[in-house]
Amino acid sequence: MIIVLLVGVLALWQLGIDSRDLVADDHERRPVRTAGLAGRSHMQSYYSLIAIDIANERIHQAELDRRARLSREPATGPGLARRSLAGGFALVSRGSASIARRLDVRTGEDLRQAFTATK
Repeated sequence: MIIVLLVGVLALWQLGIDSRDLVADDHERRPVRTAGLAGRSHMQSYYSLIAIDIANERIHQAELDRRARLSREPATGPGLARRSLAGGFALVSRGSASIARRLDVRTGEDLRQAFTATK
């Protein structure tokens, strides 16, 4: 589709036809411009649209490639190892926090008993 549009635009440019001359305008009739620098300036908008279309196609293709690559990759690798290690460290951390809380409670009870015994 892009190639057809590009060929059509280039054909109009070669003939010296301005795109605004192709649109019927009841208010004002513009003269037909000849090929030259004035005709080239109006082609820039078409080139911009073509560039945007090509960029969108590349983005879409990159997204398809990314999804295909993700679907082919196995569930092993650094991500799985990191998650496993993080889970192990979380278990150790929770266990040590539980032990620390128990020691704090016992120490607090011992201090309270010692404080009430001295009064």
